[in-house]
Amino acid sequence: MNTTRQWLSSVPWRVGKVAAVFAGTWFLAVPQVPLAWQALTGLSDISIVVLSTGAALAVAALLADAQLTRTLLDDGGRRPGLWHTMGIITTSLGVSRVVPAGAAVGNLMAFRMLERAGIRRPRAAFTMATRSVGSAIVLNTLLWLALILTLPGYGFSPSYVLAIAAGAVVLLTGAIATDALLRQRSWLWASAPHIAKLIPKLESGMITRQLDDQSAQLCNLASRPAMVRKALAWAIANWLIDAAALWVFLAAFGVMMNPVLVLVAFGLANLAAAVPITPGGLGLVEVTLAVTLTSFGAPPVATALGIAAYRVFNYWLPIPASVLAYVAVQSTVQSTETEQVPLGDTAITTPSYPLSKEGAV
Repeated sequence: MNTTRQWLSSVPWRVGKVAAVFAGTWFLAVPQVPLAWQALTGLSDISIVVLSTGAALAVAALLADAQLTRTLLDDGGRRPGLWHTMGIITTSLGVSRVVPAGAAVGNLMAFRMLERAGIRRPRAAFTMATRSVGSAIVLNTLLWLALILTLPGYGFSPSYVLAIAAGAVVLLTGAIATDALLRQRSWLWASAPHIAKLIPKLESGMITRQLDDQSAQLCNLASRPAMVRKALAWAIANWLIDAAALWVFLAAFGVMMNPVLVLVAFGLANLAAAVPITPGGLGLVEVTLAVTLTSFGAPPVATALGIAAYRVFNYWLPIPASVLAYVAVQSTVQSTETEQVPLGDTAITTPSYPLSKEGAV
């Protein structure tokens, strides 16, 4: 009876969620397809140097993300090589582009692939969580700095309030969680039974063990300031290179904007992409970019084409690329999957993926 009542009480929420996803897909995502095709056909008129620069920046942003992941995986042992990690990140990105709330699904895919690459489950979980939260904090910090720089020339826009509020929530949540794990605040461990009640098939003991492990991992990271600085540098590079790619594609269609203004639009668009309505923020990103850039004086038509061209490389191409990346990673894993080491009548099976020693690139 209680189960039936709980299911019935959740029906309005489920219906509302499906309706929101459908509406977002129909009104925001679907219109982007013909615009993306128009931009794709227009790429033939763009200088090959400009086009190559934009494409190279898009790839470089992925490489920076892969290096960020490898840096966080560095616990003094072995870790996947750069191209193996690049394949995992590309696969994760492609998955996040095809389902609503895809970031969570993409992170889960990356977590599973890291596990198969020989990374311990606790380390893989810590790496993906730290990468996601850390990147969000870096993005919001960059956005705040860009907003401050634009205030003297362009004044304060009401849309900035939401950005500042969202950034404050992210930074405050990150600070509280970091403090609780580093100092092992009792209230966090005491919440384990309450969390277990909210999530089926999850025991409080399992949550407590995860908190213990994540606390130890975070303390280890905090004791290595050089590693923290390196991870921070790669996170900043990831966002700035991606924003630079947007600037290049806008410039390709004649929209020459102050890079700081582009960074503001870029930051606001990526905040909008976090809303789990359409896959990868499709539609939300484009609309936010267009509204913000035109409010800064950019010509609407050329801006729309520049944004669409940027999203061809940022959104659409990673989808087929993720399939190729997954096949490449899996074929590498399967071709060198195990080494049999005889030991009496048994054998020890050890992973032999393309891993690199600490400090290797």
